[in-house]
Amino acid sequence: MSYTGHLIVNTDISNWVGTETDAQQGAIIDRAEDVIEKVCQDKFYQDDLDIYLDGNSKNRIFVSEMSKIIEIDAVYISGVELDSTYYEHDDHSVYISNNATNLPELNHILKMNQCLFPEGTNNIRITGHIGTATAPPMVKRAAIILAEYELDNSLYTHYISGPESMGSYSVSHKRDVLTGILEADELLDHYVNRRAQLFA
Repeated sequence: MSYTGHLIVNTDISNWVGTETDAQQGAIIDRAEDVIEKVCQDKFYQDDLDIYLDGNSKNRIFVSEMSKIIEIDAVYISGVELDSTYYEHDDHSVYISNNATNLPELNHILKMNQCLFPEGTNNIRITGHIGTATAPPMVKRAAIILAEYELDNSLYTHYISGPESMGSYSVSHKRDVLTGILEADELLDHYVNRRAQLFA
């Protein structure tokens, strides 16, 4: 049998002992992928979006500080679905469409609310998809490294931040420790979502 995670499949791992069950293989892959998602503060696969937000009395509302928006399926204000011509989106927000300002229905909403997203508690619902359609190869390779390291920790270099010494030999690591596995961290460093950390 095969196990398919969000980033990798069990056949990507070269050092299975051979006695692992499908469930055990899946758990190892899931742990590796979860670590990457946590340290990078991003999803490297497409995930469903169904979120309720507080209206902010503006014409733009931020949806996701963690993952990029792939597509928006629907926007609801107090349970009423907006026509899709009223809004557009960028990587992290939904905003009033520049092409929709001449629509009479939208003008009525704007006159009534003074904005597209009126103030309220959980009165805005947005559905769609976030993440990435395809994971970058370096992120996939990092997931493989983490899974293989769990099976045999002699394959890759474990490190900690700051100086390490053994006798008269000393080495200093100046990089941020992400996973603690040097080969994986070198690959993931470019994919850490620094924007998400500003909102944390």
